[in-house]
Amino acid sequence: MDASTDPGWPRLVDEVQRAFAGSPYRVDVAPDAITVIADLADARFLGLASVRRVGVVYRTRLTWKAPSRVAWEDAEEVVEWTAGVDGSLVPRLTGRIAGMRGRVVQASFRKEVGVDKRGVGLPVDYAFSTGEIATPLRAAVERAGFRTAMAATTRIGLVAAIVGGGGAVVAGVVLAVLAATGNLVGS
Repeated sequence: MDASTDPGWPRLVDEVQRAFAGSPYRVDVAPDAITVIADLADARFLGLASVRRVGVVYRTRLTWKAPSRVAWEDAEEVVEWTAGVDGSLVPRLTGRIAGMRGRVVQASFRKEVGVDKRGVGLPVDYAFSTGEIATPLRAAVERAGFRTAMAATTRIGLVAAIVGGGGAVVAGVVLAVLAATGNLVGS
């Protein structure tokens, strides 16, 4: 069985589209996935002695896994570059690409002053909370009778956090025992 043969899938698609109708967020539907997209920033502008490009996109994707079950994955992608001169009038070109996947909970805002085709203003100006997508999406999933599961990226991140946290605890215990027995170098 796949999404196309799951009788609940069309209802889920309908519920998600209805939840975001009239919102600033876009809903893309694929044969086995529904993605809600927030284009937070997409700006090219002149800054102080520089040319800037800023792009920020947040996505939540529901992927069909089994009848009435979807995997939930959040993703944020940021692309920035700047070309210009620094305070010493030395030419520079900098860039940054960043992203995260899994389950993301965050609130952010950003404002940048610059000159674009509309004139002087705030070509990058947004405030966003992941709850703006998560809350109506969770309600749509529940209304359609679906349950969510962690996506593979979320499970991998959780395992890495547990292993890393466990390693830190073990290291702390070993250091405490060494200190207590007087075997810690420098004690």
